[in-house]
Amino acid sequence: MTTVSIAMATYNGARFIAEQLDSFRAQTRLPDELVVCDDGSIDGTVPIVEAFAASSPFPVRLYRNFERLGYSANFGRAIGLCSGEIIFISDQDDVWYPDKLATIQQHFAYHPDARVIVNDQAICNFGGTLVGQSVLKNYRRLGYADWEFGPGCCTAIARDLLALLLPFPIDVPFDYWTSVVPEFLQCRMIVEQQLQTYRRHSHNVSGSIFAEQRPGVRSIARKFLRDPAAGTDLAIKLKMIRRTASTLYQRRDTVRSLSLDSQLDQALLRLKREAADHQARLNLLRLPRSRRVPSIMRLVFNGTYKRFRSSHTALKDLLSLPLRDQDLGAE
Repeated sequence: MTTVSIAMATYNGARFIAEQLDSFRAQTRLPDELVVCDDGSIDGTVPIVEAFAASSPFPVRLYRNFERLGYSANFGRAIGLCSGEIIFISDQDDVWYPDKLATIQQHFAYHPDARVIVNDQAICNFGGTLVGQSVLKNYRRLGYADWEFGPGCCTAIARDLLALLLPFPIDVPFDYWTSVVPEFLQCRMIVEQQLQTYRRHSHNVSGSIFAEQRPGVRSIARKFLRDPAAGTDLAIKLKMIRRTASTLYQRRDTVRSLSLDSQLDQALLRLKREAADHQARLNLLRLPRSRRVPSIMRLVFNGTYKRFRSSHTALKDLLSLPLRDQDLGAE
């Protein structure tokens, strides 16, 4: 039977972590181990994990970092310490539905080419009440492509792919890396089933419109008309795309060892195209809003916006505040 690990990174999560731990214990298919890496919590997080470990029906291994590693590096340590053939990544403030582990394990069995599987999550409010919407649906409603959807907390990784994914690049968020690399190598699948909740609270939704109850044109207008940093998201994504391409090329021998070499050239070409599309949009965002329409129309007619999924992307580019050199940093 395929072994399953859960990798959890914690930091001052005492308020909600007990619910998440209880949802692990309620799984119809229990994990073979839970690995928790704590990044210097000063609240009750560690005692809660220790109490859970004392009565857990599966092994719990708790590691306390001697110094702060930060979000991505802490997850990298937790994932690297797991021994399971499938490694599920967990936040500290969600709640998993009882069939999550069993469902994803079944998808891995039915789709042997998949090295990473990502599921959807239902949005709930601070108190845990569902609001009737999901993160994946919001991504699509707001005009983002499926390749950009990849919350780390919804991700399960086949162990052999860790040879390629670890160590995480220091300048790319780990959930972006674990999503985009397998997506472009054609070994990732999205399960549209909602298998956990996403809790909206002040620490995880500040400035985010993905977790709104029903985001749309008004949400886009509100964010991109008023937020002076909104347009810099595009520049950040461009840097991450270029970094992903260079790192993937540097690790090409590992890609070949995983029998993914036939997908490598296509992945690099696709990343190159994404970089060109993002650069074209970045160029027009340097213009005043009143001078952007001709450039936007060119991107409409040459198919660039179609690759970004919807007309909402053109609306964002029309409304965003002009970018300045100091907004972009070193490109």
